[in-house]
Amino acid sequence: MYSMKATKATKLLLLFVFILTLLFSGCMGYDSKKTASQHIKYDLCGEPATWDPAKVTDSSGRQLLNMIFEGLVRLKPDGTYEMAMAENWDIENDGLRYTFTIREARWFNGERVTAHDFVYAWKRVLDPATGSPYAYLLYNIKDAQGYHRSQDSEYRGKAKKAEEVGIKALDENVLVVDLAAPDPAFISKLVHPVFLPLPRYRGEEPGEQFFTAENIEGNGPFVIAEHNEGKYYELVKNKNYWDQQAVKLEKATMLTTGSDTGENWEMYNRQQLDITVHVPADQILKGLSRGSLSTSPLFANYFYEFNVTKSPLNDKRVRNALSYCLDRKTLVSGVLKGGQNPARGLVPEGAADLLPGTDFRLQGGSVIPDNNPQEAARLLAEAGFPGGEGFPKLVVVIDEQENHFYLASYLQKQWKKLGIEIEIMSLNWQDRLKRMEDGEYDIVLMGWSADYLDAAVFLERYVARYGNNNTGWNNSDFDENMRLARITRDEKERLEILHKAELLLLEELPVLPLYDYTRVYAVHKWIKGCFFPPTGPEVEFKWAYLE
Repeated sequence: MYSMKATKATKLLLLFVFILTLLFSGCMGYDSKKTASQHIKYDLCGEPATWDPAKVTDSSGRQLLNMIFEGLVRLKPDGTYEMAMAENWDIENDGLRYTFTIREARWFNGERVTAHDFVYAWKRVLDPATGSPYAYLLYNIKDAQGYHRSQDSEYRGKAKKAEEVGIKALDENVLVVDLAAPDPAFISKLVHPVFLPLPRYRGEEPGEQFFTAENIEGNGPFVIAEHNEGKYYELVKNKNYWDQQAVKLEKATMLTTGSDTGENWEMYNRQQLDITVHVPADQILKGLSRGSLSTSPLFANYFYEFNVTKSPLNDKRVRNALSYCLDRKTLVSGVLKGGQNPARGLVPEGAADLLPGTDFRLQGGSVIPDNNPQEAARLLAEAGFPGGEGFPKLVVVIDEQENHFYLASYLQKQWKKLGIEIEIMSLNWQDRLKRMEDGEYDIVLMGWSADYLDAAVFLERYVARYGNNNTGWNNSDFDENMRLARITRDEKERLEILHKAELLLLEELPVLPLYDYTRVYAVHKWIKGCFFPPTGPEVEFKWAYLE
């Protein structure tokens, strides 16, 4: 009798321990089976440079703002635009007026999101005192450029006041936007952070303290629950979000440790990350062939920018020589090996041209000085540096990613054939950005992910005095073409103007296009519903979940 009771007790005890083990395995951090909680981990590889939607330029900032804010529309996995804060819209007056109905939605603190919040935020972007580098994205709105450049002594247009800009709220629910000319790309532009609302109830001047992780209030799918600077952000599901039933994740840990590509990859393999878009170059071909890695379209490219205010880079013959010295096909097939396409122009593939199914890049052809070492040597000699004699050493500034060091090393070897020596300097994003803004660089590596799917995105940044033009280059003919492209109603004529503008830019060559980017990524099998947009944030987590 005793032994039988002991056996039953033992079985019950073992069963109880087994149940407890199952329960705690789902609660104690990050279980490799990923079935216990809707918790995802991702590495931003650095702190955002700013939380201000009017000023954000880096990928970490774009990623986090996309998670905690919501604009009028949100890009869906099928490439269409989901009505977000806009419950619907009407287009009237031959495409010149957009009337948006703002849905019932709340800020983090429960206050209503209104049309006034959009008016306030957009006019703040245009306010010259804000210093938004992306204010030009609003220039197609009536009198927006006149207001933004109202204090610019070199502006030749008519200065405007804030109240004259074609943005107004009829009431809390209705936002009216009047354009200067019809713009087929207007809805697609609205996914950019400069079109996000800001809570007007805080007053006309939210102040710098508002734009911190501790104080910022959004209206998007997630809320910042915890911030450990230099380590991580803990985001949780926003219970006030209008579409919360679509959000399956309960928590998202966004690491900001600044891990390099190799360390990031090891963390992914140790299941400390669920997703990574930072894959070492030597893993790409093998991973793609095995199916452990995937690619997604990305309307983006990599290029170097020249500081054309410095000698000898102020001579376009020198810039063209540096371009002719490169073989871009060899660069992508023999060095990078990540499925990239060699650049044939500044605008990559992905932007539509006039005819259905046509592409701006394919229609424009290859217009970059490429793979002609004899012409490179001739131009350099003509500029006064035969065989590189007397040419000063240049500093090429890159970020801290391993792949970008390989890229710079390739350029270093190719340019040495011209007798040109370069030094490679690796900096974090914030330091690199400051050098660019201060003009304290020779050549700097840039990657540009389009703000929306239109060829003009890659060209507009080089208009003189635009916030993202740090090259010091200006060309009045180019600027005029870009102005005409903004106001031309006929789409065929507009595209012809953009092709002409690209040719002007690449003849002067203040920028050195290298390759069109394809995103290579790895996702663990238990992650579902992630979307890798061709523009904007690296990953869209709204519809993500663990299975």
